[in-house]
Amino acid sequence: MECVKIFPSGNIISVSIDKSINIFDGNNYNILQSIKNAHDRSIYNISIKDENNFATCSEDGCINIWKKKRIHL
Repeated sequence: MECVKIFPSGNIISVSIDKSINIFDGNNYNILQSIKNAHDRSIYNISIKDENNFATCSEDGCINIWKKKRIHL
């Protein structure tokens, strides 16, 4: 795992050198969303804009802008 941040809701997001993004429920740590191969190379950092939008940067030289999928519990 390279970077971990917390959304305003308390949900947790992590990015990794394995090119994945994972979003966890901040209460029970269950995975809410997982994106495999989100970049072509290792992901190093996350920037959270708000509860639904975030950006990632990678060793591949790209910055990707993401919107969380809506989760119905």
